[in-house]
Amino acid sequence: MNQDNNDSVSLNNNEAGALKYEESFADLLEKSPFLPERLRPGQKIKTRIISISGDQVYIDLHGKSDGAIDLSEFTNEDGTVYAKKGDEIDAFFLNVENGIRKFTSRIHGYSAAKFNTIKSAFEAGIPVNGEVTREIKSGFEVSVSGIKCFCPFSQIDLRGGRKEIIYLGQSFPFKVLEFTSEGRNIVVSRRALLEQEKQEQVNKLKEALTNGMEISGTIRAVKNFGAFIDIGGIDALIPASEISWDRSDSPANVLSIGQEIKAKIISLDWDNNQLTLSIKATQPDPWTGVEERYSAGSRINGPIVRLTPFGAFVTLEAGIDGLIHISNLGAGRRINHPREVVTTGQTVEAYVLSVDTANRKISLSMQPKAEPKEIILPAVGELVEGIVDKIMP
Repeated sequence: MNQDNNDSVSLNNNEAGALKYEESFADLLEKSPFLPERLRPGQKIKTRIISISGDQVYIDLHGKSDGAIDLSEFTNEDGTVYAKKGDEIDAFFLNVENGIRKFTSRIHGYSAAKFNTIKSAFEAGIPVNGEVTREIKSGFEVSVSGIKCFCPFSQIDLRGGRKEIIYLGQSFPFKVLEFTSEGRNIVVSRRALLEQEKQEQVNKLKEALTNGMEISGTIRAVKNFGAFIDIGGIDALIPASEISWDRSDSPANVLSIGQEIKAKIISLDWDNNQLTLSIKATQPDPWTGVEERYSAGSRINGPIVRLTPFGAFVTLEAGIDGLIHISNLGAGRRINHPREVVTTGQTVEAYVLSVDTANRKISLSMQPKAEPKEIILPAVGELVEGIVDKIMP
């Protein structure tokens, strides 16, 4: 709707049709010395409601006669009237009908009072409630007290969601980011409020959380590199290596979305709002007592879980792998790569050569460790028989 200045608005087709009145406004102006100035169609005045009668709301014009606005402009969809005597409002002059000066409180076809409510919220930085009505280009249309506002995709949530099925018909609080051209452009944001709420939650967690603390959370997403956990409004990461002592398990095989878990905090980085958790830190360490369970020379059975150029890794139990070095794979013959004699997934029998608990290493061999044969040498002066093998010069 075009506007000449801040104190006037243009009329829509219905309002323009109302300009056909029996008595001209110029004639009325000459008869009434109480009007301070000539009112132009569309001119805005600030006034107050002095009474409500029938289907009309009467406003103060500081003269002998009053102005009138249709009561329907102050009536909600459920039929309730939200205007009352004494309310200060903005009104726009339309015409004179049967000697009564007619005004409207609507801007661009909407209630000026509702526009002012949104404008006041914008200026004060307070949220307004709105309903997401439909998806439009680059965002969503949001109805705030019946007034159409615009919410970009990037401002509907913290991740810039575009799945309209989640939002359509839903009501949320919004922050008014822009209110320009007397309400022609109203931009709202749900994200701004969510970020504010998230920061408040982060501030509370900063005071409560410490490294080593065990906390509860809900699995929000599972990825190849780990899982994201909601710990009360913010996300923490459990790296894949910290989900289970069993390295062969992928995150998706162990965790599922919505699952409640307990984990231990192993890293806090508040500068970047990054929290790192560990599930396996809450479980017994399988390396405790490993020397008693896998003593040197003992025989084990286990699957080969991965091959490297220098050997094959065998899982002894969850969290404990042993290495068969390539030199101990060939049964005495030289090989260039472990794949020449074994494959991933193959179950093998092996023997423990050594256990290094400090460095969490177990050395294995496909053959038992050869025990050195005892050599008995003859005593001095003892007579022995033998065959001459070589004559030295």
